[in-house]
Amino acid sequence: MKKLNLLTSIFLLGLSINAQAQLAPENGWYVADQATDQFSGINIESQNNMLFVSKFKLDGTWTSGNGIFNNDTAQVQMVKTNPDHSSTPVDTDVYRWDSSSNLSVNGIRIHRFNYNYGPNKVYSLIGFWSTTYTPANLLVSTGGLVNLTKKDTLEGGEPIVAGTYIGTLRTSMVIIGPYPGVENLYLGMLGDSDTQFFVATLRGLNEMIGIISNSKGPLTAEEMANLSLSNGSMFLANRVSLNPSALNTASVKTASVKDEANSADLDNLTGELATSQNLITPEVANELLERLNAISDSNPQN
Repeated sequence: MKKLNLLTSIFLLGLSINAQAQLAPENGWYVADQATDQFSGINIESQNNMLFVSKFKLDGTWTSGNGIFNNDTAQVQMVKTNPDHSSTPVDTDVYRWDSSSNLSVNGIRIHRFNYNYGPNKVYSLIGFWSTTYTPANLLVSTGGLVNLTKKDTLEGGEPIVAGTYIGTLRTSMVIIGPYPGVENLYLGMLGDSDTQFFVATLRGLNEMIGIISNSKGPLTAEEMANLSLSNGSMFLANRVSLNPSALNTASVKTASVKDEANSADLDNLTGELATSQNLITPEVANELLERLNAISDSNPQN
């Protein structure tokens, strides 16, 4: 298997909400999380924390403007371009990050539209994810950043994505793949030498909820089947509309690391994931999904 080139930025301990909000959105096409009559879509182009937007309305008209993020907010004066090439000021739009790195405009949550990277839905996970969970040996939640960068396949051809988990307690490799035949159930491995198994389900395009095992090392079929909050930790992950070029200008200390992961470590992780897929029966997979859905129902989305 080809070596995995990982280019990441590590957020040091004490990363603050304010610093996180200084980061500019990822360039692309954004749509509202929920149906709205305010716009059909917004094209965002960012350079560091400078924002340029074009907003397309339902009546076919569009406006544009630019602004700069100040802490967690950018005020953008929108203008309409006239046939004679003059411009007329219209609305002032307010873009804001919240504490979970969600982006909104005028109070309407928006997210970058995901084109799904072809027929394999797991490839849509590529990008940055902000995670929080409570390890078994801690009383408070901890967090980190997952940067999924690579599309790959297991020996049997099943699609996976791979990348790096950058946390306050550890930095390690992570891979995620779907469970074949069960919609919206994902299995994953976290770690290099001491691995942890996890299961997860997507809530829409931009939020994931799951359970990660408290014990490290390969799990037996029985241990995987019984994975729950009694022997694992719940985690939440939110897609972060993060522009990597903005990391160097954020008001937070960052350290850039370029690391070529050892192919043996990656082979080890993919081998464990393939084994997990084989050990879990479809009946157990559906039970795990039901367990995740019950946890999801008791933890409403933001």
